[in-house]
Amino acid sequence: MKVRILLAAVLVFAYVPAAAAFQSGREVFLGTGATLPTGTDAAFYDAGFNIGVAIDFPLTAGLVLQGAASYHRLRLDHEGILRSIRFEGTGDGLTGGIRSGVALLGNVKILLPASGSAAEPYVFGGAGLGSFSNVVLYGVDVSRCRRDWETVPGEPRMELALNVGGGLTIAVGRGISLFAQGLYLVVPSEEASARLVPVQLGWSFVPGLANGPDR
Repeated sequence: MKVRILLAAVLVFAYVPAAAAFQSGREVFLGTGATLPTGTDAAFYDAGFNIGVAIDFPLTAGLVLQGAASYHRLRLDHEGILRSIRFEGTGDGLTGGIRSGVALLGNVKILLPASGSAAEPYVFGGAGLGSFSNVVLYGVDVSRCRRDWETVPGEPRMELALNVGGGLTIAVGRGISLFAQGLYLVVPSEEASARLVPVQLGWSFVPGLANGPDR
């Protein structure tokens, strides 16, 4: 249920700027890739995955305001932790766990000069809101022959989120580009901060211009 709520938050956040982008011809970025845990998270989680959407709103030459939304999911897979936790009652304990979250960010993006090349590097940084769920632990209860789920106590909250990163776009057609980027995402929290390195590959397009006729 919480995963659905988090995904819904990303869709709601992304819908309004995406609709505006289709009306005004702004550049839309769609990407997916791996999310790598760092800091204390690296001791408890394996790399996970992410999906994201971003909209660029040019301010001046080489300077862009960007709205970005992303969903991240990490997998708990530390054998020492899994062996030390058991469900109440009989059963064979836990077999894994997940932690998921969203980041809703406003960034300032700087396009770096790359004259005469189809590749355009960029750097960005900004702030927004992030929320990472409690750890959802799961296992198979032999006595009842079904999979059980248990959530670590505490409710997820929206917290300040900070990120900085960079990437590269490569034009492959009229209004269409491929991109690769990496960033460092921090969501401080009194209970459990998230420090992640998401890496994304994807494509971008300008609605109304992509695959449109040359003028």
